[in-house]
Amino acid sequence: MVQGGHRAILHTLLLPTAIGIVLLADLVGKNRIKQRWGPYGVRVAWVALVAYVGAGIGLDLFTNGVNVFYPIHDQFYSVSGKLSSSNKHEIIDTFLQPETHGTTHTTHYGTGFDLAQGPNPSNEERMFPIVRSGRQLLLGAMSFGILGFRIWESRKK
Repeated sequence: MVQGGHRAILHTLLLPTAIGIVLLADLVGKNRIKQRWGPYGVRVAWVALVAYVGAGIGLDLFTNGVNVFYPIHDQFYSVSGKLSSSNKHEIIDTFLQPETHGTTHTTHYGTGFDLAQGPNPSNEERMFPIVRSGRQLLLGAMSFGILGFRIWESRKK
């Protein structure tokens, strides 16, 4: 088992790159996806790939860090910086210096998918965070409220 395997194996950019190459080859080649599922199937495949990169890999890249080139290069990266304006230094940007966190053997994120480290990882509690700050709670509540209102509004017509 690979320590940090969830973030290393499933959050590498190599996997969606390979999937994108296969989808592109199918698009310019025999177009088997379109033959089997029609144009809708092609759109669903590309949207799923973009969602996987954006929501699956991108969010973790900007919050905790991911092993973007695993298994070719075993190093976790995080793009978590600040953008500020100062009267003495003009623009201060720390996003352009990605942080490195370690390898799959030295980096562990406590999620429900990655087993906890310790003498017996299978007995450790699996924690799936839902909300980690008041800002997340507010944005989540507003999102559900807006979605509920939009559904209610669309059924009135």
